[in-house]
Amino acid sequence: MKKFLATALSLAGLCLSHAALAQQGTSRLDEVIKAGKLRVCTPGDYRPFSLAKPDGSYEGIDIDLAQSAAKALGVQVEMVKTSWPKLMDDFVEKCDIGVGGISVNTERAKRAGFTMAYMVNGKAPITKCENAAKFQTVADINRPSVTVITNPGGSNERFVRANLPQAKVIVYNDNVTIFDEILKGHADVMISESVETIVLK
Repeated sequence: MKKFLATALSLAGLCLSHAALAQQGTSRLDEVIKAGKLRVCTPGDYRPFSLAKPDGSYEGIDIDLAQSAAKALGVQVEMVKTSWPKLMDDFVEKCDIGVGGISVNTERAKRAGFTMAYMVNGKAPITKCENAAKFQTVADINRPSVTVITNPGGSNERFVRANLPQAKVIVYNDNVTIFDEILKGHADVMISESVETIVLK
């Protein structure tokens, strides 16, 4: 059976047992308790769900949920930093759960289970305040004169590639400082989950 990912749209949960462990009569939960730690994969770059701080600690809704789950099990949390392009490989190889704004999609669901959703939201454009009226619809943004910036490997990039083929696209690896690129005038718009637009206000 598959391990569980906790998503941006879900509650942090524990993994189901792997088939190999099940054959041995040992569940993933047993392994977590025996090890005394819950290994948590997260990109750590997506407020309000998971954010890596300069001192190496993490904060966010999903981090709190993972810590609560570990406390209930009587184990410690071990954070495992990953990136969106490497998320699934790192999750399968190194972690018990994954958290931090992870959207559910078919590709991920083939390799992991997902917990029940605790939040549902959609995509929204992020731009300078003075440009907000210019970028209200996909049609407004899907133009050769518009530069869209996106972080790689996640649902934001997939949305941009699928829905904004006419726009100029810049892939930017740092999802924390990506907004500075808009302020500097290097890009016009970023597409993200609508909850992130609320956090940025």
